[in-house]
Amino acid sequence: MKPASENGERPFDPGLNVQIVHDPLGFQYGPGIFGPKPEYRRLDSIRSSLSDPACSGPDPVYAIAMDVGKEEHRAELQARTLLFGLVTFAVGRLGEEPVRSQGHVHRISSHSGWSPPELYEIWSGRAVIYMQEFAANDPGRCFAVEAGPGDVVVVPPGWAHATLSADPARPMTFAAWCDREYGFLYDEVRKRGGLAWYAVLDAAGRLEWRPNPKYRKSQLVVGPPRDYRELGLDRSTPIYARFEQDPSSVQWVSEPGRVAEHWKNFVPCRVENHRSHPRERGGPGVVSRLGGNSHRSTAVAYGSREGPEQGDRTVKQGFGKERRTEQKIVVVVEDLIFLSKIQQTAKLTSIATETVELEKLCERLAEQQSTAAIILDLNHRSGQALDALRTIKSNPQTRRIPVIGFLSHVQADLAKAAREAGCDLLLARSAFASQLPELLRRYASLPSPPSPLLQGEPRSGV
Repeated sequence: MKPASENGERPFDPGLNVQIVHDPLGFQYGPGIFGPKPEYRRLDSIRSSLSDPACSGPDPVYAIAMDVGKEEHRAELQARTLLFGLVTFAVGRLGEEPVRSQGHVHRISSHSGWSPPELYEIWSGRAVIYMQEFAANDPGRCFAVEAGPGDVVVVPPGWAHATLSADPARPMTFAAWCDREYGFLYDEVRKRGGLAWYAVLDAAGRLEWRPNPKYRKSQLVVGPPRDYRELGLDRSTPIYARFEQDPSSVQWVSEPGRVAEHWKNFVPCRVENHRSHPRERGGPGVVSRLGGNSHRSTAVAYGSREGPEQGDRTVKQGFGKERRTEQKIVVVVEDLIFLSKIQQTAKLTSIATETVELEKLCERLAEQQSTAAIILDLNHRSGQALDALRTIKSNPQTRRIPVIGFLSHVQADLAKAAREAGCDLLLARSAFASQLPELLRRYASLPSPPSPLLQGEPRSGV
């Protein structure tokens, strides 16, 4: 059933007999369609991720229905650990910000060992899917993907993200393919007051972007979605109909390891014909207006200034440029096969690493040598890895050093304890291994190898 066309918006038929309801927010399911009563996200539940936690706005902010589909597909969906969800947003604003979800990262799934990706499809209204590589002080690459009815957007595994309604005068609704074992992690985003970039509305209702000063400076690329052909997607077939035609076609959502090679240096939007808007360090945040159905991408440089704890890690290299001081990535890994893989990857990418025994780690860090990051095997057989992590993060001299921890995907209690102790990036062993080259480059501040989609793209801090 086609969602109703509003204000000249082109109608879109998602291929499911579902009616969007705005008062109250929710969905009506037609014959042969199963779905739950919606859950509501109240304004109070998302305040900690807003630029103005005391703002006023619609309440509830949005309604969620997870596990929707055709009755004939129920068993297939369960067998494939796939879940189809719907979300509809209220009309209005959250203070200066558009109505939006709170930023989060997907919890690592026990059956795959990955933080699952998400496949969006916009049903009505105007949306922006904002995403950044890491929920950490350094957010990595940041993208804002503008989308309208029928557009699809992919959020890759492990990225922090949020969904925005770009038009305060119209409701926005989207569908998404998710892992059935879905879970959301909010703590790293909430403690920084949101994601690395805030979208704000001017008096005319147009979006502008402002950096969150609690993150290191970054660059935001704004643009429309690309075609994702490598994932078997095209805009001509709605995402539920794609599953209906070939259930295996979206299996990568719950089994992202099937397409692991495509997550490296992933780019979610078109970046051709973009332009860069530099600013002086410490000056006003650069903003970029979204231009409706623009076919161009805009690079918004350079994001927020670095926080005081990170200020001593960079040196000036001419106007508007910086480079990091010479630093090593400290590796605390006992498994010789895994250690060899890290060392070999570091050698191939010309990244300096130093292997340190766990019991000597704090002594090594006390020597005041430059340390870009620490790779920590949380399954160290001594059983002291978690204690070492707590010591590092409680010491003012070392707590700013990023810690990349990895563990078995079934160790939920250890993962929770590591996050509470301050682990900056936590990955299952399989996900860590597949992302190792990009992780080393990111934390050593080296550029990723160019891909056809990124030729000439300005990198963060350049």
